[in-house]
Amino acid sequence: MSGAEAELRTLRFVTGLLCMISLAAGFFLVQPDVALALDRLAQDRGSLQSDAVVLATQGFVERERERLERRHRSLSRLGATADLLRKLGAISRKRSVRVLAIDGAATPLGTAQDRATEELVRTHLRVELRGNYRSLLATIDDLSAACDAVFVEAPSLHWDGTALGASVPLVVVQPRERPRRVRP
Repeated sequence: MSGAEAELRTLRFVTGLLCMISLAAGFFLVQPDVALALDRLAQDRGSLQSDAVVLATQGFVERERERLERRHRSLSRLGATADLLRKLGAISRKRSVRVLAIDGAATPLGTAQDRATEELVRTHLRVELRGNYRSLLATIDDLSAACDAVFVEAPSLHWDGTALGASVPLVVVQPRERPRRVRP
């Protein structure tokens, strides 16, 4: 083997060794970036799957939101008085108390100078009930606890000769209904 061949072999060996070292260095330098890119890809894939689920349920959620908005509008038109009457019916059935009469009238709450309370209407109701002593008291207590905007004033109990009755004065406070504006 001549000197030129040995030199060529050494050059090939050094070149191969440099290539191997550069490949190893490149692998170890780039590997963390590749792992990070694979992690991001997995996160993005999970996010896309979540987005697909959200998009698939979006129609249902929109329909449910619209249904609940319609129900809220219809119930808010009824107001606190209707809520009171509904709860009174449920409580009287639960307590075995008869509702004999309900009468009342709405009046503005506050004075003209008091702008904050001018928006509220106070409805005075008188509810006539009949039942046993315990049921009447439980009904009055349940009614005052069940409705936030209803205040029970001083109820009175009376005996009419055949049964015990209760006269329950109530005040229902609710927002004044405003006329709707027609948009052009």
